[in-house]
Amino acid sequence: MVVYAPPPPPPSCPLSAVSLSYEDELWTQRPSAGPLERPSNCSWYRESSCCSSEDVLRLSHADPVLSLVGSSLHCRDQLHLLMCSICSPVQADLYIVEDVGGFDVPVLRVCESFCETLFAACAGATLAEGGRRVDATFASGLEFCDAVGLRAVAAVDHSYCFSAAPPSLALSWWTWLLGALAACWLRRG
Repeated sequence: MVVYAPPPPPPSCPLSAVSLSYEDELWTQRPSAGPLERPSNCSWYRESSCCSSEDVLRLSHADPVLSLVGSSLHCRDQLHLLMCSICSPVQADLYIVEDVGGFDVPVLRVCESFCETLFAACAGATLAEGGRRVDATFASGLEFCDAVGLRAVAAVDHSYCFSAAPPSLALSWWTWLLGALAACWLRRG
């Protein structure tokens, strides 16, 4: 006997329900991931994205989350990758809600390795606020990420984190195995 199993629903995009503090716009327009048509940016999420083409265009013209002066091309590239994190189809797993000054704020979980890469790439840049070099202000990538409001996740935690790699490469084999076992268990029940 062949049992038909409907395809799993597309991944959820919780930031589509979060308003930007300075505008009435939402972070992203899509409640669930789907194909990104004609991306002007963040094209690695073309097959499955929590962003619409309009979201990507808005991101392309937005000021960077982190204001640095004298940043290298490699630093700007890393910041660009970080900016596109909201388009990830695993957005629901990458962002956690934290209480910041009495407000629930979505915070990006980044892999420790990405923090170190970002720190190394931007070490020679100067912070727009304070006027000090990144490498003179922070001792490590973890300290840098924490100071700019990102949550570093250790690889040994086996949880989702943004690494700027395609989702299948960003996850450890252990996380993948746990997900596969959970999916099999859910299908049985």
